[in-house]
Amino acid sequence: MNRTTWSLALLALSAVGCDSGMNVEPEGSSENALSDEKPDFIIVDLKMQPPNPVPGDNVTLTMTVENIGGDSPAGQYLSGAFFVNGVKSTWSAGNNAPLPKNGYRDLVADGGPFNGGSNLYRWGNYAQTVTAVVNDVNGIEESNTDNNGYTKVFQEEKLFYGINGHWDYPISSPDLLKMLTDQGVTNYRINTGTSAETIARAASVAKDLIAGGIHVLPVLDCGIFGGDEDSAFAGAYQLAVQMVLAFQGLGIHVYEVGNELDRQGSLYINKGAAGNKTEDYYASGWPAYRGTVRGLIEGVHAAQWDAQAGIDFVGADIAAADMLWDGSQPDGSTGYKTARWDVTMWHNYEVYLSIFNIGVDGGGTANPPLNIPEHAKRYNNNPFWLTEFGPNTEDSPDEKAAFLSGYLPSLWNNRINDNIGAIFVYQLDGEYGMIVNDKAVPIAFLPEYYAYQDFIRGHRE
Repeated sequence: MNRTTWSLALLALSAVGCDSGMNVEPEGSSENALSDEKPDFIIVDLKMQPPNPVPGDNVTLTMTVENIGGDSPAGQYLSGAFFVNGVKSTWSAGNNAPLPKNGYRDLVADGGPFNGGSNLYRWGNYAQTVTAVVNDVNGIEESNTDNNGYTKVFQEEKLFYGINGHWDYPISSPDLLKMLTDQGVTNYRINTGTSAETIARAASVAKDLIAGGIHVLPVLDCGIFGGDEDSAFAGAYQLAVQMVLAFQGLGIHVYEVGNELDRQGSLYINKGAAGNKTEDYYASGWPAYRGTVRGLIEGVHAAQWDAQAGIDFVGADIAAADMLWDGSQPDGSTGYKTARWDVTMWHNYEVYLSIFNIGVDGGGTANPPLNIPEHAKRYNNNPFWLTEFGPNTEDSPDEKAAFLSGYLPSLWNNRINDNIGAIFVYQLDGEYGMIVNDKAVPIAFLPEYYAYQDFIRGHRE
C-alpha cells in the first residue's frame, strides 16, 4: 500500500511505499502463458472534487486504477470502496467492461451508506484519512490482492494554533474574536459544562467565533459516570448526544469528550505516579471508566454521522490509553470491549517535561522517557492533538513566555512526522491566563500572549 500525506493544497508532505508483491514471470515464458495471467489491480491516484474543499462541502472521491497483470475478463464488475477515517463512507459499483493489461480506469464514487445512499461525503475541518480499495468485494479473481489499497491523509490548513477558553469568560464574542485574530490563533477549545444551559452558552460563543473564521473544539468536561459499565455507558451516551446536537449546523466535526477522566480519584491510585504502568490505576473503577469513554464516543457518532470523537489523557498515561484500546484492565484481565476514539488527545504541562520526552515511573536508564506522539501511533495512527499544554502556574510572566518560546519549535518541527494536527495553549484568561481581565481597567496582555503571537507570525501554516 502506498501511503502519502498531503495538505488540502495538495502539498506532498511524506510518502512511504511498500512492495507490491507482484508475481514475476520467469524468463522465457511464452505468450500463451502470459495470456492466462490473472489481472492485478493497483490504485495509482486518489482525487476528490472539489479539489480543495472547505468544511461543510460535499465531495466526490475518485480512484484511478491500473491493471499491472493480465487482461481482466469481460462481464465481471470491477468495483471499489472509499473509507474515511476507517469508516466505509462511499463506493463505486464500477462496470463490467474488461480492463486490459497496463490499462487505466477511474472509479468514481456513485453510492454510499449515509444520507440515503448518497455518493457525496461531507468534508470536515480536521485531518481526514481517506483509503481507497479496488476490487473490494473480490468480484474479479486477481493474482495478488495485497496491493489493492491506497491512502492519503488530507489536512485542512490553518488548524494548528489553538488556545483554551471557557463558556463563562467575561469577554464579549466580538472582543474574544479580535484577540484570537490578532494573536493568530485559528482554533479555540471551549468547555461546555454538563447542563443544558452551559452547553447552550458554549454553543453560542462557538457560533460567533466560527462566523469570524475561527475553528472551535468543544470539550464535554464531564466526570466518570457511576454504576456498572452498562450504566456508565448509557449516561455518557445520552450526555454526548445532547452536547453534539447543541452544536449542529455550525460545521464542527471534532469533539473532545471527557476531560482528564484517567486522573479521577476513583481511577488513579497515586497522584505522584507517572501513569505509564497498569498498577497506577484501580481495577475496581475501570469498568465504569471504560463504559463512560465508550458511551461518550458512541454518543458523538450517533448524534452526527461524520463527527470524530477525541479522548484525552494526561502526562505519561499510556497505560490508561493502552488498556482502553486493547480491552484489558489494571488487574491483567483481558477480553473486554474496546474503545475506539478517532483523535488521540493529550494534556502536557511543563512539570511533565516535553511531550516528546516525558518522564515515567521509576525513571533512570531502566525506564527511559516516553515520546508520547510516537507511542500514540499504535491507536490506528489517529491524528494527535495536544489539547492542553502550558507552563507551571507558579512561574513568573517572563518565565511563562520563555517556556512557550522554547517549547513551540519542537511541536512545530514534529507536526508532520508525528501527525500533530493541533495544539492548544492553556489558557487565554484566568489561572494560567495570557491576559489580565479586570473590568476596572483595560485588559492587560502578558508576555506569554506576545510570545505565542510572535511564534505564530514567524511560523505560518
